[in-house]
Amino acid sequence: MPDVGSLAGRAALVTGASRGIGRAIALAFAREGADVVVNYVEQREKAESGAAAIRALGRKAIVIRADVADRRQVEAMVAEAAVEFPVIDILVNNAGIYETKELADMTEEFMDRMLAVNLRSVVHCTRACLPHLRRGKKGAGAGSVINVSSVLGRHGAGGTSAYSAAKAGMVSLTESFAEELAPGIRVNCIAPGYVQTDMNPWDDRDPEEKTQILSDILLRRVGQPEDIAEVAVFLAGESSRWITGQTIVVDGGTRF
Repeated sequence: MPDVGSLAGRAALVTGASRGIGRAIALAFAREGADVVVNYVEQREKAESGAAAIRALGRKAIVIRADVADRRQVEAMVAEAAVEFPVIDILVNNAGIYETKELADMTEEFMDRMLAVNLRSVVHCTRACLPHLRRGKKGAGAGSVINVSSVLGRHGAGGTSAYSAAKAGMVSLTESFAEELAPGIRVNCIAPGYVQTDMNPWDDRDPEEKTQILSDILLRRVGQPEDIAEVAVFLAGESSRWITGQTIVVDGGTRF
């Protein structure tokens, strides 16, 4: 298949790409012409399914297991990816975990794991990909890092302090990395609102809770992974060539 689309000729590494937002981003990138490294840590079958869907679109895809909280595993992942894709033009730091816990019940181990997966992983992955991003396809849109944060990183909520702190830190890293890595690499962030995924199921909620959630969203619907993926495609390509260090909130107009 000839290279077509806004990301034609590029290669992307998407962490946490076996399901939900990560899978949607990986598929959206492939539709726009990118080859994709599909990272996962637990659900290999879903990761392989996503890779098969990417190949069906005529793009290359490889599946690599790595816990992004572990620096050595991240470095090994990037080295393995480089065998197939000598240059990685786009990095999406999407992998994350979500769990609520009240302050009185929060253990040091819980806090450490939340920060390791949701925040420190961004440092590991971005640093490991730097040589590739700097050699990326020349042009105004080359070398793009996209961090997937959350509206909870901007508006904390009860029981989410560890998660919210990590996601707020991701926004701060975005701004700092954008300054450090300019002009060759752009770094931006997406802050999704309520998106229906396996990690954030909608059907499990009772009708009263659904009504309350929807009443706080101006567009009166919860998000879908594809809503986030479309923004990621925009930030990855040359249409956003003069955008860096920014956080784009994609939440349907949620009012807290």
